[in-house]
Amino acid sequence: MGSTLGIEFKARIDEPIIELRRCIAPAGTSIKIWVSDPKIIDKLRPYSNQFRSYRDNGTEILLDSWSEVDWFAQAEPRVEYSWNGFNRSMKANVQDDSCFRISATFSPKDNKLIPQQGTSTSTWERLLNPEPYKDIYWIYKSKESQDGVPNWKNHHSDEVTVNGIRVEEFNNAYHRYTKLHLPDNYFNNGPVYSIARPSMAIFDPAGICPINLQRSAISFDRMGMDSVMIKAILSVHLRDIVKNARSSGTVAGFHKLCVELAKYRDIRYEGIHSVICATFNGVFLAAPNVLTQLEIKTLYFVNVVNAISSDSTRLSNILNDDEALVFRLTSSGIQNDLEWFRGVLCGDAANDYGYARSAGFPRVSSIASILVMPPGKWKVANEKGRINRSILNVLTSKQLESGDFVATNGNDSMTKQMLSRCQSISKVMGENLEIGGWSLSSDQIHGYESSLIVDMWLGVNNDSLIASFD
Repeated sequence: MGSTLGIEFKARIDEPIIELRRCIAPAGTSIKIWVSDPKIIDKLRPYSNQFRSYRDNGTEILLDSWSEVDWFAQAEPRVEYSWNGFNRSMKANVQDDSCFRISATFSPKDNKLIPQQGTSTSTWERLLNPEPYKDIYWIYKSKESQDGVPNWKNHHSDEVTVNGIRVEEFNNAYHRYTKLHLPDNYFNNGPVYSIARPSMAIFDPAGICPINLQRSAISFDRMGMDSVMIKAILSVHLRDIVKNARSSGTVAGFHKLCVELAKYRDIRYEGIHSVICATFNGVFLAAPNVLTQLEIKTLYFVNVVNAISSDSTRLSNILNDDEALVFRLTSSGIQNDLEWFRGVLCGDAANDYGYARSAGFPRVSSIASILVMPPGKWKVANEKGRINRSILNVLTSKQLESGDFVATNGNDSMTKQMLSRCQSISKVMGENLEIGGWSLSSDQIHGYESSLIVDMWLGVNNDSLIASFD
């Protein structure tokens, strides 16, 4: 880059007047700050674990990271940071304990930069309605691999920038603003979930973003953008579910989709079973008003103990048009098994629904419930202190020819029908599984209460409650 006419000046913080002088210099801006306090020097000093590569004789270094000065996150104008001084972690001579004088440079990596205001990118999402801000972009930082396996423990911290300047990082579960604020009326007996706060790039030329005086934190409750962010994030998330549902028409395909949703770091659903149900022709949200509008009469709960044996069996060959299925997603263990037991068998309005609700089951009324399980799990459930006697005393149980135990609650005729269906489903999906079910009442108290996530689902799925299989 050639030289041109420029301006240079020197200034101290206590100087009231600054003299500007014309000079010949390369195009661009160079800032040099002289620091005399050794404590500040030590805080700014780059150390050898930050070094990426060496040039020439090993004293000119490219830094892989330099968090102490990496404060500007825009790609343009490009900022390069330089260091010229001693590095105490590199000794020139072991005997006399002398140190290297090094020259080091650092430029932020591309994956640590934010979009330019007003542009579109393939990675960052852009809010459609950022008012009163000029622009807001958001993204969830990618998980990094460890030995080729994605590992959330190694993911980058999400962060917020304002006008290109890094302000705040979210790097642990105890941060006050780690989650977006979700009012209770967003749920209305629908699925309960939490949404992690993503990285945000805020462009605020009016200077209204509520940043503290130290410019180290943002008051998001005063910023007032959480509701807009929630809807934008849910829209992208649900669009992905609808898209992936098309290829999930097999038993194995639907189970895989449920497992992937349970692994999401950014949107976490409460409960021990999948947030989506499958019927014979598609996928839908496990919400009371959806089950009611689709006129589902029987809801089956399946706990896959081992891998599903029928990879190519389609759900349309298993389920009737008034039946739906969800998978249990929690691992095996006494407490998880007991929670599953209580949730499946306490699902009707006659019992304490709190057990089923705490396990994340949809708040629908049933006239009968059933659970088929191995004898060992039935034995544990009957041990003293495991399950409340008020639950066990209303159950009818027997051992099947297969050796499994079946526990039922409610209308005898309906439990017999569900047992027959559970056995036929088990034959197709594999013998080594637990299966239960609810026979739903035609009178649903909560069957007409919509929720934000259901409304958002309709918005991304052409007003259809079901995401159809291909």
